[in-house]
Amino acid sequence: MKIHPKLLAAACLITLCSAAWAQSFNPAHGGPANRIVGLWHVTATIGACAGGPKQTFLALANYHAGGTMSDANTMPPASRGPGVGIWSFQGKGQFNSRFQFFRYLPNGSYDGLQDINGSLSLDTAGMHYVQTIHAQALNADGSVRVELCGSATGDRVSLPGRMTH
Repeated sequence: MKIHPKLLAAACLITLCSAAWAQSFNPAHGGPANRIVGLWHVTATIGACAGGPKQTFLALANYHAGGTMSDANTMPPASRGPGVGIWSFQGKGQFNSRFQFFRYLPNGSYDGLQDINGSLSLDTAGMHYVQTIHAQALNADGSVRVELCGSATGDRVSLPGRMTH
């Protein structure tokens, strides 16, 4: 069976591109897109974009392979539900993220949605990041209650005795 040279070249190109894509998105290979994958200790400071007091709190952010994420923070557990979201690799150590969680009043009734967007820069060692945050606190009817702005820093959580992920 004779294979047409152009068909063979196309098949080789597809194979090479597929292998390169798989490596860049496979955390086992340490590809650039998945350098963010893992658990992070985060310190965030956020407040109304219009000005006024800001609040600093601690959080845990877990970036999952494939572009999803989850978070928890030091806010009272009864005031919010689980944080879930998505992330994308922008190239050269830059990432975007968006996550949301439901907010609750002290009596346990639904109070709206928190929608948080971030632009993150990962250091070259993959152990620290800085992030700019923009968020909206939405009322139960979906209207915007307040625009929030802030920043965060994250440090990778490593296994004992390991310096890299």
